[in-house]
Parts: sequence; structure tokens; C-alpha cells
Amino acid sequence: MKKLCVAVFGVCVMLGAFAADEVPAYWQCGSNWGLFDEPTNWKIGDPETGSAGVPGAGNYVWISPDKGNTPLLKFDLNGGTYALGGISALNTTAEAVANGRSTTLSATNGILTVQGNVSYILSYDIWDGATVRLNANLRRSWGATTVSKVAVHSGGWFEEVGKLQFQHYQVTVEEGGTYVHTPTSFGVYYKSSDLNNGLTNRGRFEAPNGITVTYTTDSSTSAKDGRTTYRNEGNGIFLLGGEVTSTTQKTQSYYYEFVGGTLEASNDVAFVGFRDMDRLFFDNAVEVKVDDDSSLTLAGFQYGENAALTKTGPGKLTLGENAIPSLAVNGGTAEVLLESALPAAVSFADGTTLRLVTTGTELAPTSYEGMAFEVDESVCTVGATLIISSDADFLAYARDGLAAAVEPLGFSVRIAGDAVKVTQESDYMFD
Repeated sequence: MKKLCVAVFGVCVMLGAFAADEVPAYWQCGSNWGLFDEPTNWKIGDPETGSAGVPGAGNYVWISPDKGNTPLLKFDLNGGTYALGGISALNTTAEAVANGRSTTLSATNGILTVQGNVSYILSYDIWDGATVRLNANLRRSWGATTVSKVAVHSGGWFEEVGKLQFQHYQVTVEEGGTYVHTPTSFGVYYKSSDLNNGLTNRGRFEAPNGITVTYTTDSSTSAKDGRTTYRNEGNGIFLLGGEVTSTTQKTQSYYYEFVGGTLEASNDVAFVGFRDMDRLFFDNAVEVKVDDDSSLTLAGFQYGENAALTKTGPGKLTLGENAIPSLAVNGGTAEVLLESALPAAVSFADGTTLRLVTTGTELAPTSYEGMAFEVDESVCTVGATLIISSDADFLAYARDGLAAAVEPLGFSVRIAGDAVKVTQESDYMFD
């Protein structure tokens, strides 16, 4: 069992930050772990004369890091499920952070939901067996939460339902940890000392409604560079359920880097509004999973020399304008918008589909038995070249598959040299 203790925080109560009917609660365990459900670890109502008790949704936890102590909330939830009305740290300043007195909420072994305001808690440390949820409702005078760092360790779960305002934004999700980002937007506040922000995921990150990053800067950073980087690596799973939108301002840039693990689309997903100074990037072996009735568009992505994408899932992957060094289509549909998109090292598993939305697609897949073809009506004009291939066997296979695809549109196809072309006469007259 973790050590319990009785140190009391110095506090300055500012009731205007919370509802009048909420009662403050003061954690008594200083820098040590304590049982959340142990009444003697709390004082309710007053930091010195308050009664012992376990706080609930009608309480807010109040701490003040400007008194020279270490403002740590280290909750052992003891297997229980608890709710708090809110949490706030008063006078959390840059000086407090520099002196190691930034406020941190750590949790293990249970479920904690914070219903309302969670202002100026600068760090969250989520350990094995803990679930910490920040809800959207009851946010009051201080608006969005200001957060510096989030660390989700193996077995931990961190979920935000309301918008968070990040400052010194650094999020790490370890393998086995889960971070769920439900609102569409991240708020990032840039100051001169914290121009680079980011999330590194080696566990599971979920944004079921997509992501938009919004920026606020003070006057000292209006002309300076800033960057927010989302990086998926190792065995990390990065799930998106909506558009990813860049709303960067001035000289701030926005990076998405997938250098391992899995990128999963659970709805229609595209990356929208990115500029030359931003970066969308794949490298190393990455699984791209597109769920049923979902799509993922990779327009704008660049690829490192070791990038090797494996497409899984029944949904549709639309390739962008840049060629991938290696692509294996093991499930669903791969759609080609530009003839340069398919790499030389490409394979199609049995039951997959290649959809053509452009002419002149050149490929010689290493495997293709059982693959099917779809052709967009816009490219079905007499004489149009659908496929170019140096592999005569594949060319014949493609001819038969493309003939079946264009027949409902009133066309046929034929082989002409190293290409399959659209015609309105029988393909077999030209063999």
C-alpha cells in the first residue's frame, strides 16, 4: 500500500471560480500517494478546521502552489469510481513551474470524473488502472482548462470531453495507455518560452470527431515560429473519426508524422488546409486501416525512403499525389487519383479493389490474383488509357477485370501495346 501522510496545503480560496453551492476540499497528502476514499486524507470546507470526508460531485479541490510546497494530487482511487465538481490551483505562474512547483494530478487504480472547471492543473500523470475524464459540462468563469503536460502510462486512460487549452503542450501516450480526445478542437496558447508543442503516441490515441488546433498568441510571439507535432511511432494506434484541419496562424506550423504503428480511419477522414510550411509524413512500416463505410484520403502526404504502407480494413484509401515507396493492399479499396501515385512495389490481396479515377496508371503488382477493378465514369472516354504495365500476364488480367468494370457504362476495353485502353468495340477483336 502506498504511504499516506497529513501535510496541509496553504490555500487562498477564490469562490468566484466555482458555483456557490460547491464546497472546497483540501487534499492532505502533500507529495505522497494517498487513498482517495480515506476520509482523513481530506479536509472539507476549510484547509485547517474542515471536517474529514470523501469529496464528491458537490466539491471542488483547491490547491495553491505559491506557498513553497509541492502541489501534487496523487490519488490512489482504490478500485472505486468517484466524481469531483472541479479542481483548481491558484497562482500557478511561470516562476512556480521553473521552481518545480507546478501542479500535477496523478491517479492510479480507479475512475475519476471531473464534472466542471479544471483550471491551472499543469500536468496529468495517469498510471496503470486509472481512468481520468474531464467533462464538458459545468465549465464556468475560467473557461477552458490550461494544461502543460499529459503522460498516460501503460494501463492508464485519459479522456477529455471538453475543450482543453494547452500551454507548454507535451502529451505522451505510452504503449498500453489510451488518450481519448472527444472535442474537435485543441486550444494551444503560445508564449515566448513554449513555441513547440506536441503529442507522441506509442499507445492508443483516439479523436473520434477529428481534430482542429486553434492558436492564441501573446504580443511577444506574434512574429515567431511555433510548431505543433503529432507523432505516431512504435506500436501506437492513431484513430481518427473526422477531418484533421490546420488553422495555423502567422508562422506557426503543424506536423503529422506517422513513423510506425497504425493510422485508423473510423469515418471519412481527410487532412484539410495544410500549407507548404506544414508537414504530413509517413516513414517506416505503417498499417493504414480504414473501417467499414469509411474513407481515408492521403492528399498532401510525403514519404520517407523507408515508407511501407499496408492497407487493411474494408474501407477506401485514396492515394495522394506523391508515390509511396511500398504499398500492400490487403483489404478494401485503393483509389488512384493521379497516375504517379502507385509505387513499383505494390501488391493486391484476394478480394481487394483498385479504383481508377485517372488515366495512365502504370503498375506491375507483385501479386494480384483475386483483385477487382472499378473505374470512375469520368475517365471512360474512347481511346483513354486506363492501365500501363510491363507485365503481359497482369495486362491480360487487368483487361478482363476492367472490361467487367466498364461494361455497365456502355464501354469495353482492349490491349494496345503495353496499355489497356477504352473502346466501344469488343476487346477480343484486338488480341
